[in-house]
Amino acid sequence: MKNNDSKSNNAYNGNSPVRVLAFLEAKEGKRQELLNILVPIVEPSRKEEGNISYILNSSTENPNEIMFDEVWSSKDTFVKHYESPQSYKNRERVGGLLVRPMEVKLYTEITEKHI
Repeated sequence: MKNNDSKSNNAYNGNSPVRVLAFLEAKEGKRQELLNILVPIVEPSRKEEGNISYILNSSTENPNEIMFDEVWSSKDTFVKHYESPQSYKNRERVGGLLVRPMEVKLYTEITEKHI
């Protein structure tokens, strides 16, 4: 079998769109307080430079599990959003409401050119 590790490691050039999934789980009894912080974040984030999509979701299995599903035009535009003073402030505000720290994962689309 051919080893394509070097190709797959270099597939992301930094200028491609990036999907960000951020997972949060509210402590018991803290869901509404968490939502009171998160819901107002959605519209301003959608208006930020480089944002393509910004959706707040609730798990169908556990309503305390919340997920942001975001698409940014590049990793750089996401990092600019994530490292902004307002984002930092919001992460501080929700920290004490969560079962565990927020988990953030970044993904890029796989197309035939990556194979």
